[in-house]
Amino acid sequence: MPETNKRKIVFMGTSEFAVPILKSLNDCYDVVLVVVSPDKPTGRKQAITPPPVKILANELGLKVEQPTKLRGNEEFFNTLKKVNPEVIVVVAYGKILPAEIINLPEHGCINVHGSILPKYRGPSPIQTALINGEKETGISFILMDLGMDTGDVIRKYSINIESEDDFNSLSGKLSALSAEKVCKVVEQYVNGDTNLEMQEDDEATYCYKITETMGRIQWSLSARAIANRIRAIGGKVGVYTFFDEKRLRIIEAEGVDSHCVKDNASISVGTVFQGVDPETNIKMVCVKCGKGRLILKKVQLEGRQPMAIKDFVNGQQKFVGSVLS
Repeated sequence: MPETNKRKIVFMGTSEFAVPILKSLNDCYDVVLVVVSPDKPTGRKQAITPPPVKILANELGLKVEQPTKLRGNEEFFNTLKKVNPEVIVVVAYGKILPAEIINLPEHGCINVHGSILPKYRGPSPIQTALINGEKETGISFILMDLGMDTGDVIRKYSINIESEDDFNSLSGKLSALSAEKVCKVVEQYVNGDTNLEMQEDDEATYCYKITETMGRIQWSLSARAIANRIRAIGGKVGVYTFFDEKRLRIIEAEGVDSHCVKDNASISVGTVFQGVDPETNIKMVCVKCGKGRLILKKVQLEGRQPMAIKDFVNGQQKFVGSVLS
């Protein structure tokens, strides 16, 4: 993007996903204001921590606003009017924009969404794609309206989901792709060089806020479904079960639907047993699922440090043969 092109942009974003996109926009345009959700307590000590986007904005010397609410906030709205942006770019901001903000910029508000819309409208498109075992996903640049991710699509880009992808890796890929494309998309849209595509509402699917309760394992599910959940939410929320009345977090595991490990047809779902890979003759610790077996690789017992399953079993003699709940 030429240095001479310094359109006035307001950026609204909060999470790590939005950081590379702000970097790109700052290289291309005059980012006159960065709007971020308020600082919040994090970690065991609940220390008040600024969001990743605020940290970057401060490093870049950009003006930052952190309104506690948007609707009916006249002071904040006047701040937006004063900076008079041509476009507002919204990425993982965390709050719904009211009509007066959406309609303020000359060219409207552009949202970057982590799915190929109209699939997975809502707050957790990346996690939901992993949970559902999707093989492909992508990003959508849309012109925002009052609906939830319902605006006309400016551009879409797709990528493959690899078998080793988890939330962190897939989110990183989509964020990098968004950062690579954002300046080009904004410029083409503002110049009228794009054809907006209306979303087909009857083809829409939805995703929802990820909660801690979604992390509890239901052993009646298939092994692959449980493994997909670990890939999707195992890092931030945590996927867990209970052993000896203590929470046991499953950090790394592999779902096997076929019987390539020892098959114990008589045991109940949730039972821990030792199996053997017939090809390598390597012993493995498995849990019987509704379909297949979950091969455990790394776990963390409540109050303990994460450890490889071999080390965990050596210290927990009752683990093999127990029934997880």
